[in-house]
Amino acid sequence: MHLNFQFRQFIQLNSIRTTLQTAAAVLLAYLCAVLLSLEDPSWAVFSALFVVQANVGGTIGSALWRISGALIGAIIAVLLVWLLPEAGWHTVVAMLAGVSLMSLVSLRYPELSYGLVTVAIITVAPDFQLVEGALSKVAAIAVGSCSAILACMVVLPVSAHRSAEAKVAEAIRLCGHAVADCLHCTIGTSERKQHESEYHVSKRLRDAWLTWHQSTMEDVPARFTGRRSGRCTRALFSHARRLQEDLALVERIGDRRLSDPVSAQHRECLEALAKEIELRLHDISVALTQRGAKIDTQAIWSLYKRFADEVDRSAAEAEDPQDREQLWAIKWSCSVVLNSVEAINGELEPAR
Repeated sequence: MHLNFQFRQFIQLNSIRTTLQTAAAVLLAYLCAVLLSLEDPSWAVFSALFVVQANVGGTIGSALWRISGALIGAIIAVLLVWLLPEAGWHTVVAMLAGVSLMSLVSLRYPELSYGLVTVAIITVAPDFQLVEGALSKVAAIAVGSCSAILACMVVLPVSAHRSAEAKVAEAIRLCGHAVADCLHCTIGTSERKQHESEYHVSKRLRDAWLTWHQSTMEDVPARFTGRRSGRCTRALFSHARRLQEDLALVERIGDRRLSDPVSAQHRECLEALAKEIELRLHDISVALTQRGAKIDTQAIWSLYKRFADEVDRSAAEAEDPQDREQLWAIKWSCSVVLNSVEAINGELEPAR
């Protein structure tokens, strides 16, 4: 059982899964090209090779853009070769004009850049039957692209929705650990920060945002599939980004430690609050990936109220103005973080 679990974990790695999907896509593209008697199977094989992405939505999007780019490039090339049929300098003019036109299209829609390949090849080396040869190339590209989609849907498929959820959940979990670590630094429990910075959290959210956009390629009306929609929404991303911004604030506060007497006075309450923030954000990350209900945040707000009352009393009695300012800063930053936690938690109600 343990070896079976390890094997399943191993093949689910992105690098291993993508390798298997690519191999399956290439094999399927070649077999389809041979069965359909396509003139040049290499077009199908190379399309399958480069279309496979890390998730189903990304692969579908990449395939559609590749087919569209190839078709536009072929149309431009056929028109130019038809207008400039003679060899020699006409070929050079047709190639330059075709590449220039396709480059302008690619500047507006970079995903269509594969059209540069078809327009260059068809203008430089057109087939004797111009239109049929161009259509044959586009058909081979479509066969390879569709083979990649099928391979990604059959061989260890990963939904872009679930991939985006996992990345957002990881960013939220890291935020919880980082906030707790910074709060520990303010009271001297930790001598230095031991967490990934706000930059790394931002990078994960950016990757999740790109993956979420790919997931639109997987959207099918629920009445046809009976499945629930993904938990990642624009509102959830907005709240997660706000939490990331809150982390940047807390990191600055964590650079300054309270004096020993003040630190000792608030250590117990602040440690409990830091632990509760980390646990609740961890619970939210788990609920996001496992499609659980929103969590109970009453305990964390009770701890914050207790800490806020202590700060109000202590700040009024503090002799050092720097300690007073730091206490108010910690109180305010915790309030901001908890509001972000509450906002994210509100997005976790199970979809009906």
